[in-house]
Parts: sequence; C-alpha cells; structure tokens
Amino acid sequence: RDRFQWVPALHTFLGGIRINANCESGIPGLFAAGESCTGMHGSNRLSGNAIASCMVLGSRAGKYAALYSAGSSPGAVDESEVAGEVRRLESFRGDGGIDPFRFEAEIKALAWESAGVVRNETGLRRGMEQFESLRKEKIQRVKGTDQRSWIKALECANLAWVGEMVTKCALERRETRGQHYREDYPNTDAGMLKWINLYRQGDNVAWTTAPVPSLGGDLQPPGASSASQDNPSPKPHRSP
Repeated sequence: RDRFQWVPALHTFLGGIRINANCESGIPGLFAAGESCTGMHGSNRLSGNAIASCMVLGSRAGKYAALYSAGSSPGAVDESEVAGEVRRLESFRGDGGIDPFRFEAEIKALAWESAGVVRNETGLRRGMEQFESLRKEKIQRVKGTDQRSWIKALECANLAWVGEMVTKCALERRETRGQHYREDYPNTDAGMLKWINLYRQGDNVAWTTAPVPSLGGDLQPPGASSASQDNPSPKPHRSP
C-alpha cells in the first residue's frame, strides 16, 4: 500500500578461494566452504541459497579437514616470517595517519562507482588503477590509534587488494553473465566460459584462465561442452 525506497546492490562475489571436491585449497591444510570459495550456484544465486552451500560444503570441509589433521603432523614455524608479519601488523598502528574509517568510505565509494551493478571498461579500468594506487601509495599511511581503529586499518589493507582483484576480473570478463553486467558487452559469450584465477606476483595481482569443467547433464551452462572432462581445481594433497 505504501511506497518505499529501494536500490539494486551486489551482495556476493560468487567466487573466492579455489577448492576441489574435498574443499581443499592449493595450500596444504587450508580448507574453505560457503562464500569464501567458488560457489555451487554459478554466476548468480538467489538470496538464501547460500545456506545450501554452507550446509553441503561446510560438512565436507569439516570432514576432510579432520581427516587431514588426523594424518598430519604439525608443520614447522619460520620465526622470521612470524616476525615479519608482526612488523606488518604494527605498522598500521600509530598517531597522525589517515583515519581508517574515512579510508574505508573512500574504498566503498570507489567500488560502487567502478564495479557496481552496471559495469563498463572505462569505469573498471579507472577503478583498477585507483585501487592499485591506494594499495601501493596510500594504505601505508592508514593508522589506528586504538584496537577498533587498528583492526579497521588492517581490514582496509585487505579491501584495497580485493578491490583491485575484483575490478581486474570484471575487466577481463568481456561479456554479461549472471550478476556480472557489462553494458559494453551486453551478451553472454560462450567463448568466455572459463574461470579467472588470481594470484600474487611480487607486489602485483596477476591472473590466468582455465576452462570450466563440465560433466554434462541438465546443469551444463550454455556453451559448455560435455567432452571437457578436465578438472582444473586444486589437486588434493592426500586422499583420506
């Protein structure tokens, strides 16, 4: 009966840590489930469907993590790496720096402007370049003066990386698929039926592509070939 305000929004990445059927990542001992990893719902999902992912993949991740732990011994700790991480964390604490809460607002505004609901090459490229600039030139000056703002400063450091990764992926995907809408590429392209895998190369974000494995059946996405049986997911480190 009454009018109300609404706005379209993106609420999930539909991507994340790359895992295999046992929820293992490419890092020994690291398991992932839910929306922290590549999702079971493809290029889009309805609100609430993440519960299915949490229940199914959460159960599998817990099972295989337990089996992995039962058959593994504690790994060695490199004290120099620990010391380096402590120095990194401490570098975000102090007075006279950029307010992390204002910096977070700047990151959110840039994400909305460059990689919002409707995307195009101009906006994505500008966002990618600005996220990289924020990460390399400005994040070092973000400081927290208490525990709350210190944690926020650390979160901003991660958000700068994530913003650059999202815009790079979206720029590389020159098509419209699921919730990813490119006004300069409004159609779905069967040639783009591939995963974009990100990795760190020095102080930069790089990527490779891999075909989406398809075993056929009703859930086969348009343009997929059931002849492609190769699974580019990370190989399990052990078979419990």
